[in-house]
Amino acid sequence: MLLPNVLTVKNISDVAVALNLHIPKSLDYFPGHFPEYPILPGVVQLHWAIHYAHKFLPVSGSFSNMDNIKFQSIIVPSTDINLSLQWLADKKFLEFSFSNDHKKFSSGRIVFSGNT
Repeated sequence: MLLPNVLTVKNISDVAVALNLHIPKSLDYFPGHFPEYPILPGVVQLHWAIHYAHKFLPVSGSFSNMDNIKFQSIIVPSTDINLSLQWLADKKFLEFSFSNDHKKFSSGRIVFSGNT
């Protein structure tokens, strides 16, 4: 399994969406990262932000670079998290934030270039 369980999707506007996700223990990313204390890799969080942005928002272009990426807390199996996404078309970047009621896990901007 490569994607979390999507519990809810809330369309905030045409360019913003909020998802509630459950991170199951069965994700393919946990074995070996790390055996004694599995954590969700940061690159997977970036991949999910891009994946769900393309699914729910009018994102155009392809990945160019990242800006202001902050990993503040680790995500472990069996955690429920919120993913907030906002597409700023004029700047060609996607703002994302992974959090829950207790902490902020990661946030930043993913910059796109060109057309899809």
